[in-house]
Amino acid sequence: MSTDGRTVVTDRDGNPRGEADAIQPGDRIHVVEDSLAYNFNRYFPVVGSVVSVVATAMTIVQIVVTLAPR
Repeated sequence: MSTDGRTVVTDRDGNPRGEADAIQPGDRIHVVEDSLAYNFNRYFPVVGSVVSVVATAMTIVQIVVTLAPR
């Protein structure tokens, strides 16, 4: 385990490994990441899709309003 608590290494049974222990096959490494770039890249596809759907809907409404008989 790292001293800053951002990296945790456990063996295959879930027991934490110490700093001096070598990483073995089957060990799990978990790195805590909370940076802006990580979260942006994680959620951008969802946000981008929602914005795209809203923009498409607004465009369709504008076309219908423009072409509607008066």
